[in-house]
Amino acid sequence: MDMRCKALVPKAFLLHARKMGVGLCTVASLLLALFVSSARAQTQEFYPYYPLFQFAIFYNLNMDVSPGQPMNIGGNVFCNGTIWMWPYAAMVFSNNVEAAGVVTNQIEPYDQQSSGGYMAPTYIEAGQPQSGVEPLNMPTGAASNTNGVEGLINLPPGTNGAPNPAAYLPAGQVYLFNEVDLIISNAATGLSGTRGANITIWYQDPNNATPWIQISNDFYALKTGGNTNVVNQISGIDSPTNVAWSSFTFATNVSFYDYREADTVQAVQINVTNLNNWLNNTSGTGGNQYNQQSFSDNGHGINSVFIYNNVPLTGSQLPAVRLVNGYQLPSTTDPGGSGLTTSGLTVVTPQPLYVKGNYNVQTATSSPGASAGTANTTYTYPAALMADAITVLSGNWSDSYTPATSLSTRVPISTTVNAATLEGIVQSTNVNGQNYYSGGIENVLRLEENWSSSTILTYNGSITAMFPSIYATNFWNVPGYYYNPPTRHWGYDVNFNNLGKLPALTPFVSSYTNPPVTTNPPVITCQPTNQAVQEGNVVTFSVSASGSSPLSYQWSENGTPKFGFTTNSFTLTIVSNAQFAGSIVLGTFQVVVTNLYGKVTSSNAVLSTYETTEPVLDTPAFSSGNQIQFDVAGVAGFNYAVQASTNLIDWVPLLTNTPPFTFMDTNAAGFQQRFYRSVYLP
Repeated sequence: MDMRCKALVPKAFLLHARKMGVGLCTVASLLLALFVSSARAQTQEFYPYYPLFQFAIFYNLNMDVSPGQPMNIGGNVFCNGTIWMWPYAAMVFSNNVEAAGVVTNQIEPYDQQSSGGYMAPTYIEAGQPQSGVEPLNMPTGAASNTNGVEGLINLPPGTNGAPNPAAYLPAGQVYLFNEVDLIISNAATGLSGTRGANITIWYQDPNNATPWIQISNDFYALKTGGNTNVVNQISGIDSPTNVAWSSFTFATNVSFYDYREADTVQAVQINVTNLNNWLNNTSGTGGNQYNQQSFSDNGHGINSVFIYNNVPLTGSQLPAVRLVNGYQLPSTTDPGGSGLTTSGLTVVTPQPLYVKGNYNVQTATSSPGASAGTANTTYTYPAALMADAITVLSGNWSDSYTPATSLSTRVPISTTVNAATLEGIVQSTNVNGQNYYSGGIENVLRLEENWSSSTILTYNGSITAMFPSIYATNFWNVPGYYYNPPTRHWGYDVNFNNLGKLPALTPFVSSYTNPPVTTNPPVITCQPTNQAVQEGNVVTFSVSASGSSPLSYQWSENGTPKFGFTTNSFTLTIVSNAQFAGSIVLGTFQVVVTNLYGKVTSSNAVLSTYETTEPVLDTPAFSSGNQIQFDVAGVAGFNYAVQASTNLIDWVPLLTNTPPFTFMDTNAAGFQQRFYRSVYLP
């Protein structure tokens, strides 16, 4: 059941949904998905789905914010982890800012930058920001965690991929490879210089008796007089023996250098203008025939492409995809009597994606560049870019740049990109003692040129960072190394508030599983315990809980949430402190365990530290009947044994207890002499 066009929301359900704390009252469209539980075959249950691109920013990972210049975010912001916000310039949020973890005005722990002033963000929407809200996940088996979400844009495993029948079952439709209209791929030898001779393209139509059709070439290179004569029509071929090679007018292979990755990029390049021309070409090698078939079978023209680059990934070579001449996206009309028009383009690749020059800045009926350099997206088409990483190259970029080309000579021009993005990021982390701030929202769109305050990067869309990058894995580096930042004019594309203007293949997220198998609130099965640790050692607090998945955790210390401590256990290193005398309580810890159906708070666990585990025995005292008693002190919560001996060689255990306690020997009168000691039992 395709729910993407269903936007009617029963009032009673909307009132219930608003209680979930995910800013539903400001999300423009709420979709309902209908499931029938096999255990309750007569019961219909509705679950809310939110178009992913109706968020200005959506992070499935921890989100870092440190822009260095003013940024205004005009739509909803959601994070399934923690939002670390240490802006060096003013941040203004116009709508909801929510995190399943914590929203904190603290510097990212792995930020290698420590300079710069702090300016608190401004929240225009009342009651913001909100921490500890319910997470939003893709309700699919392959996209229920960060690694699974990467599978959304990758090749399907085994027989789940098209054109196998399983590809068109619900489980197979998890993978966008099985949903797109065109699939473009090259051979492993498809390197720059072969002019796309190794490229193959298929038209995919799951509602047709033949779901996969290999498309004929529309570009021929001829061997004439020792020179290459290039024509664009089959009728121009003199004879089969005169064909040097054939390919496509809109697809080729190119090569250029990536300064962040320090790799030579071998890219399948799509000329978007030529793709549009091909889709409207009614000749025998044109794409209009497939476009019309898509209208007939699927109710829309071709508006989505999956591109896979088979060039091997090596230490110096990066397979990728690049889009050029994308100032106007495809727009096609069905002349078969329906009058339907399909406009826009969604591009999917599991590899890095590069966009060169202005992208989606005009329509077929507007003036050239009508939406360039502005927040007005009236003259744009629905567009999405989904990839391992996304890099914007200005219209001034040259493929002749080499590793020796200095940053100062890579001078860009102002560029505009209007498209939703779903991509991977390289997360902030520490490697071999070196901090790397890498997942910042301000650099999620990668740059390679000497941008400056006089050059403007205009972006309108929806930024969604969903998984760790697999191909483009080098950390972000500070400005001046391989790029300098532009003036960023970034904003949310309000067109996406309209379901009819969402890009093709827009994913949806939900706070429910698909469908829920159980509805059990969390129950703590093993409470965290008190811990005492000697200086310089490590200590681990943990909790065990049951209940319907997924379970989320938030630890607090002395009642204050500990940022980033969101798993069922955490480890601390106790730094040595010479001022400690005996046992000192360092803090009290507890954890809140949450799932879709409730939450539960653990008991308190006390952390204390000590210099030594050696016991201390008080001066013994004698009581009536020659009984001997003394006090034993030590580390609270630890076990200490009291032992006795008559010869200082053989020791007999008498009592084990936790200090402080008093020991009394009622049998002392039976011995001519007796010695006592206390021993710590680890």
